[in-house]
Amino acid sequence: MKVYVGLCLSNQLTTRHGVKLQRRWTDIAQNAATSCLSKPERNNVSRSHCRGICGAAVIGADQLIGFDIEYTDPRRNWPAILSRFCDDKDLTSSSAQALCKGWTYLEAYFKAFGTYPEPKELLEVINAPNGETEGLTSTHFGWRYHMPIADAFFFTVLGQGHINGIEILPLITAPNLA
Repeated sequence: MKVYVGLCLSNQLTTRHGVKLQRRWTDIAQNAATSCLSKPERNNVSRSHCRGICGAAVIGADQLIGFDIEYTDPRRNWPAILSRFCDDKDLTSSSAQALCKGWTYLEAYFKAFGTYPEPKELLEVINAPNGETEGLTSTHFGWRYHMPIADAFFFTVLGQGHINGIEILPLITAPNLA
């Protein structure tokens, strides 16, 4: 099964008016991903945008999917944010990159399944050695895929079903929109 991830990268700074543009860029990313499906009218989609990087993950209609993009902001208090979902003492020694990856996992999981992962699952993603959880990984619910993009961003896409035959196919565009 193929999972198409449309990513739309903008070099424009986002402002308080940037959300409308980011929605347009997310539409472009979704259209690029959906156009690759053999039956584009039957699909499940999950969308996300953050600071001018927009995207959508698309899969056949019989599968659940979750997708999230986030900026790894070193000034953000990641342990405080994630402490709602697991014990913050487990987070204090983690890097901003690891915590951001955990956040994208949490968000993508919620988008796919309508609930949050168990703290143990979240900590597994956060505490994995650098690079170990990047790429396609088998899970109890199906699969997950983490990937760093554009220096300080991370995306996670995940879904249900068996990992065998899953292909993650990123499609990157850089529109020149005003």
